[in-house]
Amino acid sequence: MFYERREQTPREWIRRVKQSLMYISPTFDCRRMVHEYMTELYEPAHAQHVRIQKSEYQMVRERAQWNSRVREVWERVRFVESGSGPAGAVVSGKPLSVRTSIDLAGLTPADVRVEVVMGRVDIDGNLEDTEVMVLPAVEQQGNVAVFCKEIVPERTGRLGYALRVSPNHFDDPLTRPCTSLLKWSSVG
Repeated sequence: MFYERREQTPREWIRRVKQSLMYISPTFDCRRMVHEYMTELYEPAHAQHVRIQKSEYQMVRERAQWNSRVREVWERVRFVESGSGPAGAVVSGKPLSVRTSIDLAGLTPADVRVEVVMGRVDIDGNLEDTEVMVLPAVEQQGNVAVFCKEIVPERTGRLGYALRVSPNHFDDPLTRPCTSLLKWSSVG
């Protein structure tokens, strides 16, 4: 429209610019940005600081003790059984059971987060277009816990997955620390 000039000022283009400014700008202005910073970052951070301070930093001490305990046993955490993975082509809408057993080396199932990373398998055997789902604990015998979930794939074709386990002491997945304490067990 801008380049379709039959007149000095392209009226239809100017009309659309004004309409965009009127309807789109309020969604992307500084007031919205500041409001999001306040409600999603500054106020939650301040509230957490107040909670920590009221407990006389007990929460911080407990977190440090938990971190030490996890680091102390992490090298012994291991996948005992990881299943066989999907056999052949996976059909969308058909449930697929993902199951794994992990020796937690004295940790509890709540101390870890077990995830399945599922996606299409490319020609080199790598996963692409992945999604991550948490596997809940379903039973425990001694140090070995079983994590299992029925997954209904939305895609068809050559799918695969990998399992991973990491420490699970975080309050918000967005602030979850990227830690070296992560173990993978590839299947399928």
